[in-house]
Amino acid sequence: MEQGVYDDWKIARLNPVFKKDVETEIGNYRPISLLSILCKILESCVADALTKHVLLDNRLVTNNQWAYRKRYSTELLLAHLTETWRRAIDSKQVVGVVFIDFQKAFDSVSHTILIHKLKHYFRIDGYLLDWLKDYLSNRKQFTVMNGKKQVTYGIPQGLVLGPTLFNLYTSDLPDSVTSGEVYMYADDTTIYCMGSTIDDVTTLLNDALNELLLWCTENSLFSHLKKCEAMVLFGGSFIGPLKSQRLGDQNIDWMTHSRLLGVTIDNKLTWSRHILEVKKAFANK
Repeated sequence: MEQGVYDDWKIARLNPVFKKDVETEIGNYRPISLLSILCKILESCVADALTKHVLLDNRLVTNNQWAYRKRYSTELLLAHLTETWRRAIDSKQVVGVVFIDFQKAFDSVSHTILIHKLKHYFRIDGYLLDWLKDYLSNRKQFTVMNGKKQVTYGIPQGLVLGPTLFNLYTSDLPDSVTSGEVYMYADDTTIYCMGSTIDDVTTLLNDALNELLLWCTENSLFSHLKKCEAMVLFGGSFIGPLKSQRLGDQNIDWMTHSRLLGVTIDNKLTWSRHILEVKKAFANK
């Protein structure tokens, strides 16, 4: 352990508040699986076979999940969403958006649920299903501080096959939310609804959040509520409080601007705030 980190731990033993902060920071670190070249080649072959089966041959996955797919990128998804919203605003419609941040999404994937989906949703069986079961079971991860730990939940990060399995695990989420449109880039999830009035849109958003909560409960994947944000995009002015958006028993904060796939957007789609942030970033270099 480096001297500075060691000194911090000595202080933490004497200061409970500092100790809590240090433990929280350490909890943000996740183990990364380091694979040999042969393992990476094998996983690439399996990932290609899964992609061919579920995406190319049978089209069993949603088109609303854009991550880890050829010819799908953050730029294209950003352009698709903002152009859809701009057209709605130009047509005098109101757009309500909720930006969802899942808490430790990859680490929370249930192996039992994943295997069930692979078998029943994607029609994967036989030797391939048995291989995937063995692939997920009895893994061991360790850190210098805590020793070895058997992994019974989650998709280990750093694997070639991990992103493909996560896409399959969450593929049914967009169709599970019928009150709004759901688009995902890995675990970055955007839900939006459109309507003629703000009241209509905020009601639809709450319905969509209830459907999202039900899916999360059934799939053991939960939102990081402090990082979730809601926004109304419209061309006119609005006087009066916005209807509360609730996910479970907690409110989601209304914002006038938010981050979407690394870009700051505001409720008028003017891009002025994003341009200002880019200028500040250049000035600080």
